Amino acid sequence: MSETVAAAPPESSSAGAYTAAEPPAPAPSEALVRSPQQDRSRRTLERLEDAALEILEIEGPEALTLTGLTRAARTSVGSFYARFDGKDELLRYLGERSLEAALASWDGFDAPENGDLRPALRAAVDTLGRLHLEGPGRALLLLDGVEDPPPTRRRRLEEKLTEALAAQASVPELRAGLAARVVTSLLQDALLRRLPIERELLLDELVELLVGYLGGEVRTSAPSDDGPQVDDAQVEDDAPQAPDEPSGDPSAEPDPFDVWV
Repeated sequence: MSETVAAAPPESSSAGAYTAAEPPAPAPSEALVRSPQQDRSRRTLERLEDAALEILEIEGPEALTLTGLTRAARTSVGSFYARFDGKDELLRYLGERSLEAALASWDGFDAPENGDLRPALRAAVDTLGRLHLEGPGRALLLLDGVEDPPPTRRRRLEEKLTEALAAQASVPELRAGLAARVVTSLLQDALLRRLPIERELLLDELVELLVGYLGGEVRTSAPSDDGPQVDDAQVEDDAPQAPDEPSGDPSAEPDPFDVWV
């Protein structure tokens, strides 16, 4: 009678093996706060965030103190330390949380698909305007450079914007990156009231700036064969004139000893 041999289980391959889904990595902001577990604690954290952002916008980071913050948030210093190790951790938490919200808002941006550059840039500028002047980008710009090690939060957001502008306008990333830097800088100036211009007018001008730079004919630094012709006579007229040669008559030459006369 033949012996029955149990079939061995098939060897798993890396391509077909089942692997359990890994839990999503925590956002950087979550590592900077001891997350509350109860609704009451979450509300306290929200009040701390709101009060801190209000102080930052009105008075700046230097004016943010634990005493003033906890008073404005209607909580205690002990409640603050139950969530943060100190003021620096709070500022970094607010910055990272603002960046995460800004990136999520930008991910939801949909450019028109008709191939026309102007409507696409108009939609992008409107999204950036809401993001920086009203939404989470507002706090991001207020905290620019505050507890912000490289790569900075603003740089990370500009990289996202650079990718979008490069794809929409079909331009090199260098050009799109310069455009992104200019746009975010002007929006920051408007937010900090360093740029006395109405919001809608600013957004209109940003659209024109982007259309001209990304969609227009931008002059390069390379010399062109068909550049403007220069009149040789004009060049000769504009050239610096050499000093007059001294005449052959010695009596006409200045006497260096006349100063002693």
